[in-house]
Amino acid sequence: MATIDCETYTDLVVGHGLLAFLQSFEGRELNAEFSKVKSPAVRKRVVVLVKAIASSVPEETSETK
Repeated sequence: MATIDCETYTDLVVGHGLLAFLQSFEGRELNAEFSKVKSPAVRKRVVVLVKAIASSVPEETSETK
């Protein structure tokens, strides 16, 4: 039986989460619009904005969905 190291496993899990996100409507829409932004400075500001929004919103639980 083949084994994988912790870093590879983490990459697979993160990759799966990314794939799931990009397959969602919101993921496709966000990716399409973000790719239209050509300025690296503006892209950085968008990432900072999204991080700020994400950190200010409480995580959803099964009761809030």
